[in-house]
Amino acid sequence: MSRAKNTCGELPSGRAGDPALLGVQALPEKLTVGGLAFCAVFAAGLAYVALDGDLLSNSSAQKPANPKTVFVSASDVQGAFFPLPSELSKGTERVFGLVKMPKVEKERLSQELKAGNVRIAAIWLWDNQAQDGDAVQINSGGFSQTIAIANSPTMYYVPVQTGTNARITAVADGGGGVTLGVKTIVGPFPLPPLVVGQSLEVPVL
Repeated sequence: MSRAKNTCGELPSGRAGDPALLGVQALPEKLTVGGLAFCAVFAAGLAYVALDGDLLSNSSAQKPANPKTVFVSASDVQGAFFPLPSELSKGTERVFGLVKMPKVEKERLSQELKAGNVRIAAIWLWDNQAQDGDAVQINSGGFSQTIAIANSPTMYYVPVQTGTNARITAVADGGGGVTLGVKTIVGPFPLPPLVVGQSLEVPVL
């Protein structure tokens, strides 16, 4: 019986058109090494792409959050708190009528004023963007007031202690952030916009 040879192995000769199955054939050595090298490079490329994609997704998911407290430079808000004249700084019925505190807190404030621990100052605040229901809480001199911010500059009375900071915290946002303007001795100054829960530390000079 004669055999016909081809590049992949030997085929038994027989009747024309008769199919014949090949046994398991080993790849040529050169092909095997090249194939392995290609597979190794391809696998390394896939691993790099997967790792790079994971790093990108992690970096986008871990964007730094807004700072909880933003400190305002004293030079930017110089004179933002205007001390009342001495005859008013200890508190009068009209002044107490404009302080936005519960009655019990007003009584405590009266005692602190008489003891000389705090004094009353005025601050002008407003929403310097669209009036949309923004509200803030002002903590100063050991007391707290919550106020809704209007578009027009509005005066508020707050107890203060010289050399300390007043904390202004966003408690309601009508949309687009809590945007505040404050009056200073050199004119209006736009305070950094806040998200709810974020605070400004404003020096009381």
